[in-house]
Amino acid sequence: MNLKVMTMNLRVHTSYDGENAWPNRIESAADVFHTHQPLVAGTQEGLATMLSSLSEQLPDYAWIGHGRLGDHEDEHCAIFYRKDAVQLQDSGQFWLSETPEQQASVSWDSACVRICTWADFTLKEDPSVTFTFFNTHLDHVSQQAREQGAKLICQRMAQKRAAGAHTLILTGDMNAEPTNAVIQFFRGAQQIDGETTDLVDAYSASNEPVKHTFHGFHDEGVTIDYIFTTPNVTINNVKVDQEKHLGRLPSDHFPVIASLEL
Repeated sequence: MNLKVMTMNLRVHTSYDGENAWPNRIESAADVFHTHQPLVAGTQEGLATMLSSLSEQLPDYAWIGHGRLGDHEDEHCAIFYRKDAVQLQDSGQFWLSETPEQQASVSWDSACVRICTWADFTLKEDPSVTFTFFNTHLDHVSQQAREQGAKLICQRMAQKRAAGAHTLILTGDMNAEPTNAVIQFFRGAQQIDGETTDLVDAYSASNEPVKHTFHGFHDEGVTIDYIFTTPNVTINNVKVDQEKHLGRLPSDHFPVIASLEL
């Protein structure tokens, strides 16, 4: 069973972006979805008003998630999904802190409140096919917060697997380049506090050097956006979409799209 997934940092709406501010990018961001048709996509930095305006352009999609300050306050790690193709079974959110169930909690010198959103899905054409999707945005300042947040996410993923979930997918802006300990941890190549994981980096399916994903509306950039899966998933290909959409860059991050086989 083929499944296309995507991660995309939408770039929070701020007037400081001038011509690149969100109201000028809504249609181009929606065109990314129209072009790639992901069944499920993790987005980061979306405010409720941004997600609503994007959703108006995407009638085939629904989305779930809450703001990092609770309800729909502040940025979301929203998950969009094709209503005709997948059925949402359950969903939730936790905070990347020492008290993950406490709303807006912060730990480990994190510069911002950080969250992870998750959702359980079944495929409508074959309800026996199930998967769990996690989406996050790690801290941009504190390495400790990134490492501890990554460890917490993998602990929650392990809990899902222990409860019977076999197929898990993680997307996000990790604010960490491929050599960073966080990415090495997700790849199973490095421990954090003695803990390990066995996730597979979608970039491993590419025979080319990994392209940069964050560009800040400039030509140069770094790779900080990722898709990981459990080992039972076959990653057929992965693409960093560095093209303009409707004549405009849809965000200050390039979206990453992976074609998976469950």
